[in-house]
Amino acid sequence: MSAVSGFQIVKTGKAKAGAILKLNKKRKLQPWQAYHSLTYESKWKEEINRKWGDFVAAWSNDHPGQPVNKTCFEFMNTFIKDKYASESPEMKDKVEVYRQNMVETSSDDANRSFQE
Repeated sequence: MSAVSGFQIVKTGKAKAGAILKLNKKRKLQPWQAYHSLTYESKWKEEINRKWGDFVAAWSNDHPGQPVNKTCFEFMNTFIKDKYASESPEMKDKVEVYRQNMVETSSDDANRSFQE
């Protein structure tokens, strides 16, 4: 067994790859990740999709024949981080409560059952 930045790698005879990553502790989401969970579907999804389409079209016009320099996932994360940074203190308080609740209520029993 060896520790790798908070994780424990356990070698078993069951896995063909030879190692299973065993998560030892629950981690809080980053504030922007919690904000994403709270607001993406209800507030930002359509705008992100529209702006992503605009970005791809602009990139294609400015850089013909070149692949887009970022993925939709990267674009969305940057968008959400920017929106979170400009949110009200009240929303940031809601995000912090959500982050704390996720750590307290998350159950990793289901994940652990697959690791045994």
